[in-house]
Amino acid sequence: VDIAFMPGYGSNPWMMWVEQISQNSAINYNLYTGGETAMGGKLAYFPGTAGMSVVDSATLELGNDFEIELSGYINTSSGTSKLITDKGGAYICYPNNAGDVVALIGSAASISQATYYSSTVSNVYGTSWYGQTFTPVSDIYVNSIALWCQKILSPSGNFNVYIYAVSGGVPTGTALATGSISASTISGTAGAQTFYLSQSTKLSSGTSYALAFSCPTGDASNYIKVWSKNSDVYASGTKCSSSDSGVTWSAGSFDYYFVVGGYTPAVTLTATGIISSDHTVKTVLSGGTFSLYVDNILEDSAAYAGSIIDNVNDWYFTQNGSMPYLYYAKITVGGVLKGSWEWQYATTFTDLSGNSNDATPSFRTTTTDADVSVAVINYAACNQSAFIVGDDEDAVEIVTDDDLGTMPTGWYVNLHPENLPGGQQITDFLEEMNFPSAFLWLSLAFGGGPYYYPIIWFNA
Repeated sequence: VDIAFMPGYGSNPWMMWVEQISQNSAINYNLYTGGETAMGGKLAYFPGTAGMSVVDSATLELGNDFEIELSGYINTSSGTSKLITDKGGAYICYPNNAGDVVALIGSAASISQATYYSSTVSNVYGTSWYGQTFTPVSDIYVNSIALWCQKILSPSGNFNVYIYAVSGGVPTGTALATGSISASTISGTAGAQTFYLSQSTKLSSGTSYALAFSCPTGDASNYIKVWSKNSDVYASGTKCSSSDSGVTWSAGSFDYYFVVGGYTPAVTLTATGIISSDHTVKTVLSGGTFSLYVDNILEDSAAYAGSIIDNVNDWYFTQNGSMPYLYYAKITVGGVLKGSWEWQYATTFTDLSGNSNDATPSFRTTTTDADVSVAVINYAACNQSAFIVGDDEDAVEIVTDDDLGTMPTGWYVNLHPENLPGGQQITDFLEEMNFPSAFLWLSLAFGGGPYYYPIIWFNA
């Protein structure tokens, strides 16, 4: 039996997936790592909370004819803000915690108070944070915040924006979404500037939320100036401020210039009864029909005659535990593969479609259960290649030293042919013939380039 696994890049640990293990028990697994020929092992990408991102590209704009497909473990039972795929609200696919997978196409929407007064400003720097409460009139997936602002002199570090829940008329708890840019990139001329969140966040109709902003490493001479109105023109919220980096907040008067941008669902599809497990999820828009497939079974479909909104938001995959591991993700537009990604031993996953839409992955580095330990107890060849020479066309060409790869340090243990199918019987036969078995096994191991698997031991 084999399991999904990911070799640790650099100093990162290896990651392996075990669905369940009882207390005080041990389970053995084989990890088929393979050689130049695929062995069908479950080599996968184990994402960190931030998932995997791909920069917005003209080749990845979906239009009205596309397929998006991901394969791996889909978590439909626990977690928050989970996103399988997110294109800034224009297209979203996510699992909820009720055994459903949801896919939707967004229609642009916003919440705003787009006026200001020239003399009503806040200087944002250090521990001085500011914000504005607001209330959506319908469900909305937000992905951006616009403010009327400008850079004063040369503030260092980042300018940060946040979305918070609200309690008592002020921000509370952990931020629901965040976004950051270098403060130095903000224009020195006052004007509306848009800041993008790192992921879309669903806000519910009739519920109060707060946007907030900070420039922690700015100072009294180098800061970001943000404008507001000199009257209470927005009835569904108000300004607020914090002098201790967002630990405590106070509600104020008047309202900032703000635009919370995002999308409302234009069409929503739902696949029900999807238990947490390995699945392939595919969404298709073709011929005016939007369809959702799970494991090649059509789960839901609806008519949609429009096109996906072309926005500047980047792509995000496998965020916040939506997929503990991913085998592959791919995007096809107009019948042509435009993006294809799978695990690679690198800090960047090269786009296998050849369109240079490379992905930036985050990696999981911690266990989900500290009471479970794992060890590699053996690393053995499981498929030896023949070492045969001859003049006929069917003979195998001799493998020279130049053809052999570099032996990884610390990986190989003594060869154990008894672990191979029929290995012990062959060894016994050779010894009965007074023929040293090492002559056979070592020539096969080092002459033909075998493929290996480690044997993994889990203990709970």
